Amino acid sequence: MSTSLRRLAVSSFRHVLLVLLACTAGAAAQEGIDIISQRGSLAIMPLYQTWKLGSSESFSEFGTDVSLYVPVLREAAVTLRNAPVMTSGAGVEKISGFTDTQIGALYHLEDQHLLFSIGVNLPTGKRELTREEFLSNVLLSTPALNMQVTQFGQGLNINPGVLWSISGGESAAFGLGVTYHYKGAFTPLKNSGDYDPGDEILATAGMDISVAEATNLSVDVIFTHYGKDVFEGEDVYAPGNKVVGGVQFMKYFGNDRLIVAGRYRSYGKGETPFAGVLKPTLAKSEPDNFELLGAYALRVSDAFTVTFTAEGRYFQETTAPVSGLRIGGLGVMPEFWLSRSIKLPLRFKVQAGTMKGGESVLGLEAGMGLQFGF
Repeated sequence: MSTSLRRLAVSSFRHVLLVLLACTAGAAAQEGIDIISQRGSLAIMPLYQTWKLGSSESFSEFGTDVSLYVPVLREAAVTLRNAPVMTSGAGVEKISGFTDTQIGALYHLEDQHLLFSIGVNLPTGKRELTREEFLSNVLLSTPALNMQVTQFGQGLNINPGVLWSISGGESAAFGLGVTYHYKGAFTPLKNSGDYDPGDEILATAGMDISVAEATNLSVDVIFTHYGKDVFEGEDVYAPGNKVVGGVQFMKYFGNDRLIVAGRYRSYGKGETPFAGVLKPTLAKSEPDNFELLGAYALRVSDAFTVTFTAEGRYFQETTAPVSGLRIGGLGVMPEFWLSRSIKLPLRFKVQAGTMKGGESVLGLEAGMGLQFGF
């Protein structure tokens, strides 16, 4: 296989894998030409995020994402992830503690073009929240806000998946993937019964095409089917299916890289109980949304790279109090290599826009971490 085709195949694997393993401990392939990187890493990324919604509601979150990637064979790797977090502000109840621990594994059968994965969510995070903590958790999980930590604790989740990639000549590669998300029951509120979220089936297809020298175009489509949620033995909600389409353009200018990406998510109407039977809702509970992202990575030297980002996010109005958000953001992410094995990443971003009712929103985030290679 030629180097250019192999890079395309790796790109297609990663493009679909990032979706396939989104909920499986972040077990995505690392940087490099191999599907399973032979270089391990430990990343520690503290991040402070704060939002002001309208004239009265403001809140912040400080979390430290800790992730470990360890290759155990040329064909296999394991991952571990957790994120201690603390929230505060006028709009949320103060919550602090660890999230669930996520472990994952990858196994690559190169000759068969297959990549197997499994992710396990261990229920080590904070559960049995008070009513005020639960409502704060709902606000923090608003998709448009892009909080680093959106969920403190769930039940035991197990997510097996498989990805198949094939070449389409010297200028194209394709990937197909499917994963099953088993979601175990847990107690979300103090003094309440068990809540058992519905299992999920996720299928995705992606392709990468070399459209010119050092220029790639990636396309993916993702379909997710959600099972019924059960609370205290009764069906309480059936989420509508979700369809996501994405396009990404990537071009290298020597050592610099430009990425422009767009993604649209569409949700079906859910079902809620009526006269003891689940019936379709009149309006969507999850908003359709569109994201447009751009990033330019400028390699100043072997020890310093800076990435400039711009983004826009547009969310449909729903019955939720915080909806209809229109947000634009600008960011800068410097990276310093302190040695061949230690990287210091920084992250700064400002976001502003409006939400339902015309009220303004303003968000800021800042972070500085460390990544160790071994």
